[in-house]
Amino acid sequence: MTVAEAYSEVAERLARVNPLEISNLPSLESMSERVEELVYKKKDGNISVDETVELERYLSLNLLISLAKTKAKDMVTVGDNGHFSVNYNEEERALIKQIKEDTSPEIIQRFYQLNREQRERKLTDVEQKELEELIYKMETADARFLEAMIKLSKIWGVTTKEVRTKLEIQIPAPYVC
Repeated sequence: MTVAEAYSEVAERLARVNPLEISNLPSLESMSERVEELVYKKKDGNISVDETVELERYLSLNLLISLAKTKAKDMVTVGDNGHFSVNYNEEERALIKQIKEDTSPEIIQRFYQLNREQRERKLTDVEQKELEELIYKMETADARFLEAMIKLSKIWGVTTKEVRTKLEIQIPAPYVC
């Protein structure tokens, strides 16, 4: 990997954390003033070794910020109504869809009903089989949810908690009554 590719990859990961916020990052006045001062010193030939290193670090940081802002702007669109939205690639859209797919309320309601009845009385063989199938469906849905969350967190380079926050996902209530 080249240095340019590394900068690009890091900038992309930064941009994906919060494209809207990153695309609107203001320039830092104090940084700009110091860079300007160092550039003048360099032009005049009055720059020390430490100041040269400082200037190079500022320029590297500026490059990274500029790349992240550019990548973030490419991820954000403005709709006809003036609202901003984030553009996700195909893989991200598929994972977000998988994350947001909930177990149907009917399945959860039936699970709770059978679970309650199981505590009150012995279930029939048919009811017991139905309860086991519901548990399997719910556990499978949970596993798909977690798998998608982990994949998306790896793509974005953030924690699963940050993915939940970004996508405004509430932690589901436990299935246990």
